[in-house]
Amino acid sequence: KFSGTLVHRSHRKDLRSATIYALAHFVFGYSNRTLVIADLQGTPCLVQNSHGVVPFDVMTHTKEGDPCIGDFGIEGMKSFVNDHHCTD
Repeated sequence: KFSGTLVHRSHRKDLRSATIYALAHFVFGYSNRTLVIADLQGTPCLVQNSHGVVPFDVMTHTKEGDPCIGDFGIEGMKSFVNDHHCTD
């Protein structure tokens, strides 16, 4: 598991984890800060004959706080902003 519903700290330093954290960062920026992906987990697999991971069961936090299970709206988005640290 790479992050929780309201916990987005990136303690792992391996390439696979860094890629997942970069995806979360990209989604937040690309959505113009209106969407956060959370509860990131995945299963190891082969991707083009290399070790990879397939994410599954991803939750989202939206600016509107849609009535979906796990969407904590602005609170969830603030938790991402507070926890996330860019590592370039």
